[in-house]
Amino acid sequence: MGYILTVTANPLIDRTLVVDEFTKGKIYRAVETSEMVGGKGINVARLVKNLGTPVKAVTFTGGPYGEHLNRLLREENIPCHCILTQSSTRFQISIQERDSDIHTDIIDPGSVIQSQETEALYYQVELLLKYGTEKPDWLVLSGSAPRGEATDLYARLTRLGNQYQVPVFLDSYGEMFQKALPEKPYAVKPNLKEAEQFLGKELSSRNNQISFIRELRKMGIALPILSLGDKGTIALAEGELLYYYSPKVDTLNSTGSGDALVATFVVSRGWGMSLWDALLWGTAAGTANALQWEPCNFGKEEIEIHLPYVRVEKLGRF
Repeated sequence: MGYILTVTANPLIDRTLVVDEFTKGKIYRAVETSEMVGGKGINVARLVKNLGTPVKAVTFTGGPYGEHLNRLLREENIPCHCILTQSSTRFQISIQERDSDIHTDIIDPGSVIQSQETEALYYQVELLLKYGTEKPDWLVLSGSAPRGEATDLYARLTRLGNQYQVPVFLDSYGEMFQKALPEKPYAVKPNLKEAEQFLGKELSSRNNQISFIRELRKMGIALPILSLGDKGTIALAEGELLYYYSPKVDTLNSTGSGDALVATFVVSRGWGMSLWDALLWGTAAGTANALQWEPCNFGKEEIEIHLPYVRVEKLGRF
């Protein structure tokens, strides 16, 4: 197996403050504090590394927060090609009530990316695909678009991945997702809210959700996946519609569960698993993630615990 290449267009530093209780308008002293790098592609890279598969991350970094982000990634031993930006890397403050699953997130508006910075990231990925000592097994494009000149970045990178015959897993939303779809990434994984935003209507019924999956397949997406959060995942794999029911757990923090599915899926394929089994492992990984506070910061043993409890239902052929 080679390695997994992830791209995160809109990274952040997530600082968590733990308090006994939280009500707006008061002053609190945190009893605990921690921080880590966030952003969907970074989460994917973290779990890929924890599962023992080589990984390289590509992202934007700028200003003092960008320097700190780079330092935190080095401490996690996540190799990263960081494209410097004039605009500072964004941050997030998470306020967590101790002994509770209630938390409040406040997110900075984010970096403003210039066109030359987008070109620099594109060129870095092209260098890795064209001239790297080994070709990546997967190109994972994750997360939202930053402000500025980057909304077509994932579309261009999908085209690049297809050009070099590297399967692309697109896990984005909004304009980035919409622009990249016509380039036919191998796999996509919007969640229900993102899919409804894309369509401009609700997908509350099973039939509507299946219709959405089928439409993605007609658009040329080989592996369309719809994440339903703690209710599971619907996927169209090798002509079979499959519903993976997630085990019921007491969720601590669901942030990153979709990223855990993506990371475990691409790693599992490298282990030689079928599409069906890789999706099973991915669903179990999403459950394992929901029981952790830090996104995608666990390993294979935590996933294996939940495997026997993932139920799979065949919904029919396409």
